[in-house]
Amino acid sequence: MSIIKIIASLNWVLISIYGAFVIWALLQKANPANDAGGGEWEIVLKGMGVFLLLLLAGLN
Repeated sequence: MSIIKIIASLNWVLISIYGAFVIWALLQKANPANDAGGGEWEIVLKGMGVFLLLLLAGLN
């Protein structure tokens, strides 16, 4: 197996692990009391996580 295939496979494994964490974060209830900044940042960070996941999968 060539080194490129190993790197590509490892990359997909890491993206899958990141995707599992993003899905876990999305399933958590948004609670404004958890956020010291005002309540909306939790939703923004979840959206950025989904965007980054789609970007990584698309670039791969």
